[in-house]
Amino acid sequence: MSNQVYSNDGDPYWLSARGLDKISFNKLPAPPLGYLNKGILYELNDGKLYFNGTELGASTPGIAAPVTSVLQDEIVTYGNTGGTQASSSGIVAKSYGANNTGIVLSNRGHTGLFTNAVAIGSDIGYTGGSHEGVYLGRNVATNCASNVESVVIGKDILTSLTSPFADNYANVFIGVRIGNTGLWQAGAANVGIGSDVLSGGCGNNNIAIGGSNGLNMTGGSYNTLIGNGVGNQLTMGSSNVFLGPGAGNGIDTGDFNIVIGTNETLGATATGLIKLGGSNTTDAYVRGIYNNTGHTGTPQAVMVDSAHKLCSIPFGESMPIGEIYFNSFSVPYTLALTLNTPATIAPTSTLVTSSGSIFSSPSAGQLKYLGMHTAYAHVAVSMSGLLAAGTNVNLEFFLQDNGNPVAGSYFRRRFASSTEYATLAYHKVVQLAPDDVITIACTNISDSNDLVLGNFNIVAVVGH
Repeated sequence: MSNQVYSNDGDPYWLSARGLDKISFNKLPAPPLGYLNKGILYELNDGKLYFNGTELGASTPGIAAPVTSVLQDEIVTYGNTGGTQASSSGIVAKSYGANNTGIVLSNRGHTGLFTNAVAIGSDIGYTGGSHEGVYLGRNVATNCASNVESVVIGKDILTSLTSPFADNYANVFIGVRIGNTGLWQAGAANVGIGSDVLSGGCGNNNIAIGGSNGLNMTGGSYNTLIGNGVGNQLTMGSSNVFLGPGAGNGIDTGDFNIVIGTNETLGATATGLIKLGGSNTTDAYVRGIYNNTGHTGTPQAVMVDSAHKLCSIPFGESMPIGEIYFNSFSVPYTLALTLNTPATIAPTSTLVTSSGSIFSSPSAGQLKYLGMHTAYAHVAVSMSGLLAAGTNVNLEFFLQDNGNPVAGSYFRRRFASSTEYATLAYHKVVQLAPDDVITIACTNISDSNDLVLGNFNIVAVVGH
């Protein structure tokens, strides 16, 4: 069987399958004159092995004389030679270590120890280290202390300008400029495919596929980075999944995040975040939810806020409620009134809210909406009171939003005397923006007698 292999400058040479105890080359006629002296290794019908037209050694079966002078350091030994390379077999490119096994073809002498390895290309493992696996390409594993059971294919992979790498093993690196910065360290079971991925280093079980992914990683494990420019601020974060151009932008040491299809900047320490879609996403569809009543846990309502964040609300609390009330007939509240001049009702009030509600009471008689988005609220008002003096006085009441009258909220009540309590109640749907404050105002449209209240309350319920 004959295999055609190409040397570094593109010129072909031929070699056959390896026998049990020697290298056996096909017997070929002399190659065309145009190929002579161009790095061709061949065996002629005379049973002798030639390189560039020069006989390399004896052709006694099973025994090959070691070669001590070779052009461009191409081939130093072949067959079982003994000597300085104990138990060596295969074809080794100027190797000075012991126990090299496998096939190593390089244009440059190396000091690395290759065990059960296939290494073919230019400048492979020339500064030492122990290597096992498959190495194909140019400038591969050139300064690596140890790289075991790995597959490294491409150009400028596992190179260093300052010092040898720490030990790493069971990695798969295919592409260009992978792990080629100074002091790069890798752990185990990492996969880097593409260009300029995992250039700074990483921990264990990381996957980076694409271009310029994980450029600043110095540690971190179990990350999956797929796309272009993915996870470039990530240094020590672990167990993240970033998918799409620029995904995971901003995350540095955060863990357990899933970011798909968005390059929006996220917090450096973001943890446990799921973010799908970016600024151009306008619709979202999820199968398997609609009309599915097969829940096994406690059901809850789900809402989305203006920041596109999902949250759940337990049933029974799905309508946020806020209430302020005043109730003291023994020490009533007096509202001073002047003819045709509105006055805000502001007794010392108590706030009551549902769990996780979005209401507060910053001052007496005020109910403040704390929601993150504009919403409709059902506002109910009730009160009981009488006149401080006078008879048959007409009072007009209305809702206020941030001190401004709410359209359509006016109503009137006739008070007969200063000894007769009157009770009134009404409700109104009001649109509330974040931080809006609800109050009630009263106008005396008959005279200037005051209003005395023994009971007063405002209740607001926000719908979804």
